[in-house]
Amino acid sequence: MKTFIFILLANTCLLAQSKVSIAPSYWFLHSNYNYQIQSIYDGTIKGYDGYSVASSIGLNARYHFTPRWDLSAGLLYNKTTSHLKDPSTNDVRLGTKYIQLPILINFRSSVKRISPYFSAGAILEKSALAGNDRVKPSAVIGIGVDYRISKNVDWLVQPTGSYLFYKPDSGWLYQFKDYNSYRIGIQTQLMFHF
Repeated sequence: MKTFIFILLANTCLLAQSKVSIAPSYWFLHSNYNYQIQSIYDGTIKGYDGYSVASSIGLNARYHFTPRWDLSAGLLYNKTTSHLKDPSTNDVRLGTKYIQLPILINFRSSVKRISPYFSAGAILEKSALAGNDRVKPSAVIGIGVDYRISKNVDWLVQPTGSYLFYKPDSGWLYQFKDYNSYRIGIQTQLMFHF
């Protein structure tokens, strides 16, 4: 009888948990990258490196499998300023805009009011300016803190790290070699549970 009551109470608590949440989001990113370009014409190789600073703003939706596990997907607008360091010229600044789709599996390690929060998944991004630009995939992980403000509202602050899998296309006069791009960032979300 005690086991039956425990199972009934546990199922009632799980059914009472909200399954869906919506979160306005802000994500600040700093990226370092480096690569080489080899001229097809004469075989010379030049090295380049640089960094970019970006801000993303948008909305994430979550489906909560349990009080601790959820799957999130979002739609973010990203504005990036890249600073390219060319050994033979001055720094070059480039501005770009992207649409980003983060898809993450998330784990809240505790049901207490303040809990460590872990995320892993992918970000797909496409230029908002160039229609023929390819989708650029990145792997991302995050470790942060989730603070339960009330029964229906959580505040998440999470440092993140990501690696860009996209490699630029080579042209008929040059070839990209050893392209690497890493990002660190911090995101914050205000989650509303329904």
